[in-house]
Parts: sequence; structure tokens; C-alpha cells
Amino acid sequence: MQLFQAHGYEGTSMADLTAAMGIPAPSLYNAFGNKEGLFKETVEYYVTHDGSATARALREQPTARKAIEIMLREALGPIANKTKTHGCLVVLGATNCAEEHREIDDFLKGLRQATTKPFTSVYARPRQKRKYLTP
Repeated sequence: MQLFQAHGYEGTSMADLTAAMGIPAPSLYNAFGNKEGLFKETVEYYVTHDGSATARALREQPTARKAIEIMLREALGPIANKTKTHGCLVVLGATNCAEEHREIDDFLKGLRQATTKPFTSVYARPRQKRKYLTP
């Protein structure tokens, strides 16, 4: 996951992946079919674990303001962790995607577009009235 975040789909080679995983290429092919299969499984894992803070905040917080506050706090958490690559795999994985990898770009684009519906629904929630202190 860190390799794909750091170098994107195209910038990560099979040699990089097998070295990082400590397995020979045939084992990777047997387990995932190809680099694309590994990438898609990696992204699915990311979306349900590391990358789930946005969806969780939009789903669980009572107001748009609170949801965005939680999203920003969650996004800042990894910055303090020097061992992790910073940024969203769904965004970073498709940087400079060539035409021959359009399927990967479309896969990631679909995930990014799916985020717009929760944003729309959270903004449609009724606003909480502010409580002002009276002098």
C-alpha cells in the first residue's frame, strides 16, 4: 500500500512489489493474478480501513460542520506518523495514469465520485441552532 501511495500505480513496478512483500513474482501472480489485481485489492483494503474516516464522519456526524471537522482531524493524524506515506491512495494511485491503464484510472475515479453522494446528503441535514451566550 505504501509503495502505491508513494509512486502511484504506474510508478510501482512488479520488482518493487515482490521485494517489499518478500515473495517471488510467481507467488504474487498466483495470489492476485497480476499487478492490477493486487492494486485493486490494496485499494479495497485501504478504503475499508485507513481511508474510511471520511465516509465514517459523513455517515455518523449529526451536522456537516462536525463531519468536516472530524474528517480534517482524521486527515491530520497520519502526518504525525513518520512511518506512513501521506495522502489518499484513491487520489495518489492514479497520478499520471497512461491510456493503457485507463481501467485503473476509471476504477479510482469511480471511488472518488462515490464520495460525492455522502457529501451531498450531509449538507442536506438540518443545521443546529447556535447557542449564544447573552450578556
